[in-house]
Amino acid sequence: MGNISGPLQKRLAQYGLTEQAEAARICALAESTSNGEWGVVSYKNGILKIRAISNDQAYLIKINREKVIAKINKAIGTPKIKKLVFKVGSIS
Repeated sequence: MGNISGPLQKRLAQYGLTEQAEAARICALAESTSNGEWGVVSYKNGILKIRAISNDQAYLIKINREKVIAKINKAIGTPKIKKLVFKVGSIS
């Protein structure tokens, strides 16, 4: 079997979906690092929007923002996340 990565990347580029696929990958990796502490809403242009359950939880994430960004960027393998934006509400 051949490498699926090359053909898949080619097809995504053909349909203009490269950025969306990369954003989905980043959101999935960010979600996997959250340990249930937050939910990922979206990613675009270095900004990751996350949803916290409460204002208190958002505050705790905010004061540890640099650690959270570093943890997510480490999971991604490259420093893509530059800024976090918070939303408060249900994570599910």
